[in-house]
Amino acid sequence: MQSKGVEIILNDTLRNEINDLHEDHYQYILTLEKERIHYNLSLLENAMKPYRGIHSLPVDALPKSIEVKGSLKTLISLGIGSDIRNYDRMRKDEDFKSMIKNIEFWSSAVLLLHTSVKNYIDHLIILIEQDLED
Repeated sequence: MQSKGVEIILNDTLRNEINDLHEDHYQYILTLEKERIHYNLSLLENAMKPYRGIHSLPVDALPKSIEVKGSLKTLISLGIGSDIRNYDRMRKDEDFKSMIKNIEFWSSAVLLLHTSVKNYIDHLIILIEQDLED
């Protein structure tokens, strides 16, 4: 389809829905994710400064499971693997907790959006299979 375009799809409904998926849903997700990542990084970098220690774990000592949550480079830049100083102060910092809750809320919203698009893709797969049977 990339080389010949969506015009090769004769079913108007299917062609329009595939076009909507690419032009609307994918673009919206990409834009929202980029904005959220930039916003979260700038918030966390500044918010973590008073609490981040100077010692870091070696990269190979970090648990492999955190790589699933984001790129290792991003996680390290946020201080994952750094020791935390003033932990008690950080736990009591209401602004910090509020910021984390905000990030959690928007992460959940993005996850819901991904789930919605996945459901839309599942619907398209059914339409494509039906169209191929006809």
